[in-house]
Amino acid sequence: MNFVLYAIIGYLIGCLNFGVIVPKIMYRKDIREYGSGNAGATNAFRVFGKIAGVIVLVLDFSKSLAYLLVLKHEFDETSMIMLAYAGLFVVIGHIFPVFFGFKGGKGVSATGGTIAAICPFAFVPLALVFILTILIKKKVGLGSVVAVSMIPFGVMLVNFLMHQSLTTIFAVFAINLVMSIIVVYRHKENIIQMKKDGII
Repeated sequence: MNFVLYAIIGYLIGCLNFGVIVPKIMYRKDIREYGSGNAGATNAFRVFGKIAGVIVLVLDFSKSLAYLLVLKHEFDETSMIMLAYAGLFVVIGHIFPVFFGFKGGKGVSATGGTIAAICPFAFVPLALVFILTILIKKKVGLGSVVAVSMIPFGVMLVNFLMHQSLTTIFAVFAINLVMSIIVVYRHKENIIQMKKDGII
């Protein structure tokens, strides 16, 4: 029952898509009608500027981080499975928000908050990969795809080094793999365009 409850709560929190909410409050506009049409921090930066972009980024990142940190106090060491599971549903809610016609963002910020909560030792190097890829290739989408693709393996390595049980290691890997596949799939148009441009 707890799995169902935490999934529902996680999904509803994820549905608070600040890429939609912040521009509507600040500019009375629906970000999905501008730029790339994506309800995320990158499009907010491009369409409405740095202030809106930073606010969207911080809030979308923080919603999953805050939710999972609250849950973290309720479980023992083996709670990582539950936390990863709950975080997955925050990401799903962010991408497919019931409050906004199931048209949300691509899930990168919410995914970042999830990994920061469940495995901060993996989050730091993954964040560096994200930043370095952007600096080298000048493409946020590529940085997102590369970093997100590495999440299941990075978290698995950290869990192995921290002597987590095999059950926890592989269960969390499977959940993170599903999350990564969903987020990378949301970037399919970016990937196609980057292939055409010879970036990848």
